[in-house]
Amino acid sequence: MLFKRYHLLILRDGRTTRSISMRPIVPLVFFCAMILLSSTMIHFWRHSRGGETMDTRLALAQAEQQEQTHQLLTLSSQVRNIQDELERIRDFDTRLHVMFSDEEPLQDMPLAVASGGSHEFSRTDLFPLRPQALTRVLRQCQEDLDVQMHLEEVRQQQLMLAIRSQVTRLHLMPSIWPVSGIITSGFGYRRDPFTNASSFHPALDISAPKGTPVYAPASGRVIYADWDGAYGLCVHVRHTPDITTRYAHLTEINVRLAQTLDRGDIVGYVGSTGRATGAHLHYEVRINNEPVNPRNYILN
Repeated sequence: MLFKRYHLLILRDGRTTRSISMRPIVPLVFFCAMILLSSTMIHFWRHSRGGETMDTRLALAQAEQQEQTHQLLTLSSQVRNIQDELERIRDFDTRLHVMFSDEEPLQDMPLAVASGGSHEFSRTDLFPLRPQALTRVLRQCQEDLDVQMHLEEVRQQQLMLAIRSQVTRLHLMPSIWPVSGIITSGFGYRRDPFTNASSFHPALDISAPKGTPVYAPASGRVIYADWDGAYGLCVHVRHTPDITTRYAHLTEINVRLAQTLDRGDIVGYVGSTGRATGAHLHYEVRINNEPVNPRNYILN
């Protein structure tokens, strides 16, 4: 049946114009081929749609990850800001404690006094963790720092109460910078610029242009104002029975012996007299004639 030959006559205006001979299997094969082609096209269409869906999902996942990364970095930055503020409060509180207890903190020791550890983060530290775990870690750190901030605030309030009861003593503390400049040599052991040997430096060397005013950091009385060997022109000021300050290498002295000073009065002017490599102020703070680090008393 399928393999018999049939003739198809095509008529035009009542006349036979063409005769086509075919077997029934040919339309069947053509029909099957069309079904196969349609199925193939539908399959590729669905596959391409699936690829587009996967690309869309991937793009959404990447966008979500970027947003999470941004949020985590923002949270990490907030934690760092709290750390910085906490360290500033601790530093300020410790200086006040030193000023009112006459105790010198240990050199090279951190100024942190409240309980709790330090939380330091970098991008490489943060992102090996899953976002949910990382968020928990940062939130916990933020909560810990908030607790420490509260403890420091309580401690600062206690210090302020102590300060109010000792306003006169605070007025006599060398708590401001005597000159505006750059510290070129700190307090402690250093290599001597003349001998190249290690020696103890009992002061801060503050570099400033020659003629820069040097101010009294607290009220007091001048107990020395003259040439002092390697220190050149030098001024000593007594602020309390146990606290004195010294200003050396001045180019000019602006005070006289026994003169009473208020905080901010000009003591002299920066120079390089005596044994000096350039214009700077040699600034000392002494407690019971023992040198201490001036930075522990400077609040501004």
